[in-house]
Amino acid sequence: MKLESEREITYNPERLSGVSVYKAAERQFAEGDRIQFRAPMPEQKVANSEIGTLEKIEGERFTVKLDDERRVEFDTKEFRHLDYGYAVTSYSSQGQTVDRVIVNADTRESDLLLNQRMGYVALSRAREDARVYTNSTAELGAALDRQVDKQMALEAVKESQANSNKITSPHNTQGNENGTERAKKKGIKWLHVTAQDPCPVCHKPDNCAVSADGALAYCRRVESDRPGRDDGFVHVLSDRPDYTPRLVAPEDQVPQHDRADIEHRDNVYQDLLATLDLKERERKNLAARGLDSATIDENNYKSVPSKVMADAIAQALDESSTDLRGVPGFYREEREDGQPGAWRLNVGTWHQGLMVPVRDAEGRIGRIEGFQIRRAEVKDDSPRYVWLSSSNKLEGTSSGAPAHFRNVEQIRTTGRAIITEGALKGDIIASYLDRGVIAVQGVSSFKEDFGAKLREQIPELRKASIAFDADYAHNPNVQRALTRLTGTMQRAGLEVETLKWEESQGKGLDDYLQVKLGQNFSQVPQLERAERQQQVLRELGWGEMRPREQQAAHKVESPQVARQDEDNPAKRAYEAKLQETERRIVLGDEESAAMNVTHQAWRHTQAQEQSAGRRYKVVDQSTGLTREMSLHDLEQRAIACSTRLTEEQSPATATERMELRRKQYADELNSHEQTLKALASAHNNAMRCFQNDLNQARRRASQDRSTSAGGRDGIPRRRTRKVVADHSP
Repeated sequence: MKLESEREITYNPERLSGVSVYKAAERQFAEGDRIQFRAPMPEQKVANSEIGTLEKIEGERFTVKLDDERRVEFDTKEFRHLDYGYAVTSYSSQGQTVDRVIVNADTRESDLLLNQRMGYVALSRAREDARVYTNSTAELGAALDRQVDKQMALEAVKESQANSNKITSPHNTQGNENGTERAKKKGIKWLHVTAQDPCPVCHKPDNCAVSADGALAYCRRVESDRPGRDDGFVHVLSDRPDYTPRLVAPEDQVPQHDRADIEHRDNVYQDLLATLDLKERERKNLAARGLDSATIDENNYKSVPSKVMADAIAQALDESSTDLRGVPGFYREEREDGQPGAWRLNVGTWHQGLMVPVRDAEGRIGRIEGFQIRRAEVKDDSPRYVWLSSSNKLEGTSSGAPAHFRNVEQIRTTGRAIITEGALKGDIIASYLDRGVIAVQGVSSFKEDFGAKLREQIPELRKASIAFDADYAHNPNVQRALTRLTGTMQRAGLEVETLKWEESQGKGLDDYLQVKLGQNFSQVPQLERAERQQQVLRELGWGEMRPREQQAAHKVESPQVARQDEDNPAKRAYEAKLQETERRIVLGDEESAAMNVTHQAWRHTQAQEQSAGRRYKVVDQSTGLTREMSLHDLEQRAIACSTRLTEEQSPATATERMELRRKQYADELNSHEQTLKALASAHNNAMRCFQNDLNQARRRASQDRSTSAGGRDGIPRRRTRKVVADHSP
């Protein structure tokens, strides 16, 4: 390829994507001309297809007044993507309003080009006057009455130019499905947009996608008449001559791995975190957002490593026989001969910032599903949050967008959860309110069965309090997402409410809580803390849950949730909050005793399974104070301390760093030997209590069975029938 400087270069289009192709043409412009920008100008915040009036020409410099009254000035030597703006396609005219419209309606065109939708879009642009020029007034009415809303303009190009070499796609997407469903049925591969290849519709570098054949764009910001499943919109790119698609043939697609199971990912990510530290810049930022040091260490936040350090970590993990296949963020470097080379971690200078672990709903703190990266330095419209992912890398893996869970035991105990957007925001809300939080990774990043999946993961969940940012009141995209989230929750039988606050007090709920409760709220005494939490929740609109009999009338349970409830009838009976005497009156002695046995057995099993996460009052050897602690708390403290001590010694290689880190971890746990023994003793005592309760329940059940035919006084005991409604959770 020859550049304008006459220098020739060679590149492989299979490896370099995002190249746009243009056809040179001459235009004569004069002051007062209407011109249209045929490519975006990010530095001036001018979008593709914007129209303005050429006010001044000074040599090679143009001054243009846009229709939104802004003025932009640029050098035509550097920006040449201009054309006359007197006539535009109906597609480009969407969203514009002008005084007068002239429509060219040729009835000989395909019904895919001239139809009811085209007529509506074109004619509805006018404020005062609209004129239609046609070759046949007799046939115009029928032509504008054609109903082809679900057919795509791409097919029109194919039909109208059957013998032309300008056809860009063979896809036919007729039918009544939405755009994403049609794409899925047709086998269309969607490519995520990037900073190098932004969305051709909104020109943003995230949240959108383009089909691999360049025919379609899926934009989550700009509306079209083809809505998708998750609040996005399908756009046809055939009407955009300035856009050259990034074509990816099936044989050129990079081999990818499916995501590994959650246990393997969690193990690899724990090893990764053990080699990283948290820089003072990120620690101060977290503290400024209301997280204390203990919470920061427990949540295991780390700073993104440098590219050199990341490569060394990946090499060390590979040399330690760690299987990195299917772990998002890791990929293979491609050698010159095209064969896979060394393993790499997909981070660099652009990613520098904070790594936020995204956790599932298992256990007290959850297993790590992946990482969101909060970038420290953001320029222009580049994204603040990105995923640690190796999608489209050799033997890489996509991260997906899993939900993040905090304080799951609170959700199981209370039946309530706050649903917000963003993992870090969820952590901050959970820290301030001591409530269970579920964080989706974007206001639209959930599927239609999201509510049913939550019920399967957490059967105890009964009510969801949605806390999206306060700007939802005037943001139509967030409003649509809120409506869709409410629908999926209600279809799963959950009660739903929306928490509200003034935007002037903070955009997000985390900002609002910092304003209302203060940055140092973690230091407030427990009783005062609880009272202030309740007051803030009441101000947000935190309501009481409906009684169970009312909730049962509103719920539609999935078969799996219903099965889980049937498998644990004792839990249903105990959640009805009846005293033992009331249960015996309503259910009968024998049935009540049997349920008590099942319930006590369930408590005993739960205590065994949650041994590492159960907190007991013990003496903390680090401070000499008595406090509630768990084995997991000590492990997290040991991880944080060993990381800090390893950093102070600065080992030469990543392998030495990992070995030293493990030794420091073991030494730190050994230094808390007395605390570990106290925790083990407290847990054994608790298990004995649970076992005693279970034995007592079994003895009572045995006595009730022996007296069910004849009472202690020889008189047969009447067995009471169950007369209350089923109180399913």
